[in-house]
Amino acid sequence: NFTETISLSTVITTGEISLIFAFIVYIVYLLTCDKTIYSKKFNTAMSLMTVITSALVMSMQANIVISLGMVGALSIVRFRTAIKEPKDLLFLFWSITNGIIIGAGLYAIAFILAVVLSIALVIFELIPARRRCMLLVVNLESVDDEQIVSKELKKHKVGFKVKSRNVFRD
Repeated sequence: NFTETISLSTVITTGEISLIFAFIVYIVYLLTCDKTIYSKKFNTAMSLMTVITSALVMSMQANIVISLGMVGALSIVRFRTAIKEPKDLLFLFWSITNGIIIGAGLYAIAFILAVVLSIALVIFELIPARRRCMLLVVNLESVDDEQIVSKELKKHKVGFKVKSRNVFRD
């Protein structure tokens, strides 16, 4: 017999718990994400990976044929979008890990993980970051205009360093 029965109450309980943890991931990402790169679509998809993964893990526990099929199917799946922010990768991994843990019925571990990661992410977000480097590109009419721009930047206490200078005839 290749199947193990999972009760409907277990499926509903696991689904509800995974939704709660998906919402926690969603809120923590919303609170700690840089507002200039925040994407609601990404946040929604990423946090709901918890629910999908927990359903997948429950299915794999219930049926060995499904688990072997999933291993084969997942081995050919590739993500075509590069993750540009390391923090986004952390949240993706957290969502998938939540789904695996919750799908396996280890709710206490998911709870402890959520508390620890939420507190750590909020604390790290409160630590002030160094000022970001900015790039200023200036097109000038003459070489002498560079002195005017430099004086203006110094007047506003903007630290700067000339990295490149291109001078063309005319």
